[in-house]
Amino acid sequence: MSRPFMPKRLGGTAGLTGLAYVTTFKDSSRSTGALALPGGLLAGDIVIICDRRSFNSSQNQTDPPSTYSSLYRVYNSGRTACYSFSYRILDGTETEIPAYSGAGFLGSRRNCFVYRPAGLLSGVAVLGAGAERTDGNPSAITVPCSASASFTIAVAQYGCDGSGGAINPRTFTGATPDAESTIQVYNYAKAAGQAAPASNVTVDMDDEGNGNQIVGFYIELT
Repeated sequence: MSRPFMPKRLGGTAGLTGLAYVTTFKDSSRSTGALALPGGLLAGDIVIICDRRSFNSSQNQTDPPSTYSSLYRVYNSGRTACYSFSYRILDGTETEIPAYSGAGFLGSRRNCFVYRPAGLLSGVAVLGAGAERTDGNPSAITVPCSASASFTIAVAQYGCDGSGGAINPRTFTGATPDAESTIQVYNYAKAAGQAAPASNVTVDMDDEGNGNQIVGFYIELT
């Protein structure tokens, strides 16, 4: 069963005037070390980590790396993999994402996205989240971005224990994603502004074998 973590909405006076996709980066293989940030990032940029963690036994270790904050967590009882989604607003001094460590930890597969807000960012919240893990065909998840009047980032993840990384078809419909990143699991991300309501996004995949995992949610920025 998926066990999500939902943070509280932060307070403050809204002052965000824009949001732009910057880049994507990832681990080159399963890693137990830090992950270097790409060049050209600026103070105020938002780094979003989509981390699939592997363990040598069933674990519920979904905490974010140090200096990062949780967005969403998925843990499936009895499984040796869990999923941790987190973010950080850069202060301009960072050079890497810190390594994670824990009991029985074998390594992370991190897909990361960077967005650049314009104006004053005062709030970050996760809304419309859904996840399913099944040995059959997962149900499609609708991410209701149109419910927000603010800036949003839709995030999707697709994975399968038995596929060796290839998941086809996998769909992200309703909007064209800014980027795709993959290292065994696939992630998509798409930002939208407040000039008009963002389109809802539907994420779906077929049955790729045992341990199919699908996740969809959106991040609301104010």
